[in-house]
Amino acid sequence: MRVYDAVIKISGLNSARTLLYITVATNDLVRPIHASVTNATVETNEQLEVLWQKITTVGTPTKTDITPTKHDQGDTASGSTVAGNVTASEPTYTAGVILGQQGFPSLSGYMWPPTPVPMPALPVFTGGDSWGLRMISTPAAFDAIVLVTFGEEG
Repeated sequence: MRVYDAVIKISGLNSARTLLYITVATNDLVRPIHASVTNATVETNEQLEVLWQKITTVGTPTKTDITPTKHDQGDTASGSTVAGNVTASEPTYTAGVILGQQGFPSLSGYMWPPTPVPMPALPVFTGGDSWGLRMISTPAAFDAIVLVTFGEEG
């Protein structure tokens, strides 16, 4: 399995939105290994909510493209398309198809999975699928660092 990090800093995050999404290459599988949303600014602690949700239609959102970083420099570049900080034209999401929904205090951050999970137990995103990591609540403005570590097979 080839392992990659996709990271983006979202300055002044102050609305519910897609923080980052992955569209899996047609002939690959992706296993999300880790996801986090952490606070890079000083702010008053608040309760927030984040989840992974399957995307029905990506559409043409206003977003920032992300180039995943390889863990093993001998690996090929990621075949997945990754983007973050969707500020307009949100993707359409599949109702009820969610993973890793958690409420969390903003000062300690969101960590998924919350404890180490054996590799076979991790979910699999199949070729052509898109999944978004979404901020469901509306936060007071803070600088968020969004990190997703994922493995590609295929």
